[in-house]
Amino acid sequence: MESSFVHCKILGLLLLAIALLSACTPEPTPYQPLGEQGGYEETRLQKNVYRVSFKANPYTSETDVLDYLYLRSAELTRQAGFSHFLIVQDVGKTQARPRTGTRFSLGLGFGRGIRGGHFGAGALLPLHSGYDGVTVQYRLGVFVFRMLSPEEAKTEPEALEIDFLMKSIHEKLPQTAK
Repeated sequence: MESSFVHCKILGLLLLAIALLSACTPEPTPYQPLGEQGGYEETRLQKNVYRVSFKANPYTSETDVLDYLYLRSAELTRQAGFSHFLIVQDVGKTQARPRTGTRFSLGLGFGRGIRGGHFGAGALLPLHSGYDGVTVQYRLGVFVFRMLSPEEAKTEPEALEIDFLMKSIHEKLPQTAK
């Protein structure tokens, strides 16, 4: 009877540890104005030219950063009364640094044998330390774009039509739809 109680306590602690660890799972940067967790910002450079940037954490994919840049560019273009835009400059950068040092792992386990239950814990520390790859600190995408009227867009084969673009991105990333 006492052994079952101990097993239930251990199982409860293990489930609590799993729940706490899963609550700490990092999330990608959402589509939002720039804040502590990243987001977009823009600067007007000329009457119909803007620079827009999106800074994201390393858990945000590079393609999502690009989609956020396209979406923000389309939103600004619509707000200004234009129907198309043209990317004049695409500057993207991922801030990375070498990963060095020692890794640490922790494991928990329990089992039941003929003479009762057993609980064990262990830690793993590698015997070496040093260069161990690259850690991405953040992703930063930057577009400089020019807004175009329908007439101007006819002469620019690379012009993007905002309604089609926004619909495509909202279908791919439903969390961006307002």
